[in-house]
Amino acid sequence: LGGIVPHSNFRMPIVKETNQLAGYARGPGQASAEVQRQVMQKIAEYSSHLKIEDQALLLSIAKLESGFNPDAAAITSSASGVFQLIERTAANLGLSQSKIFNADLNIQAGIKLFDQNLALIKDKYSMLSGTDRSVILYALHHDGPSLGYGGEQIAKQRILPELSKFRLALEKDSYCYRAP
Repeated sequence: LGGIVPHSNFRMPIVKETNQLAGYARGPGQASAEVQRQVMQKIAEYSSHLKIEDQALLLSIAKLESGFNPDAAAITSSASGVFQLIERTAANLGLSQSKIFNADLNIQAGIKLFDQNLALIKDKYSMLSGTDRSVILYALHHDGPSLGYGGEQIAKQRILPELSKFRLALEKDSYCYRAP
């Protein structure tokens, strides 16, 4: 495979511990339907402290980033796992590269990052609401605080169309976990 940067985890062997979710492939969406369903349930469970619209946004982010594949890895960066966390971001969230493909730990770190981005939104972008808020939240996930890597455009094109579907599923209790 040409074009794989040296710091990518794409060529890393897929090794799983017993009872750990596995996609057994590095491409987005290449996990089985059952694994994808379980990843969605875990995201909803671990984000149950959030409002439904934020849970829906997390599901939309994970769908875009990895297709709910815990073993997904980018070829152009170190982005890995369900939330495609790059090495530096993962380390800042307490997630080591040796555990980057652990679905539970990657999801928890992704939600921790989301919580940090929510705090940033409240502090720096408090005037935002609705879709504008969702766009910036995704851009913060994708770009980091610089907002300089196209995350806003990606959110408008690929995140916003998914939000209502996931919100409806959460409202119908499809994932069994809802914020109080």
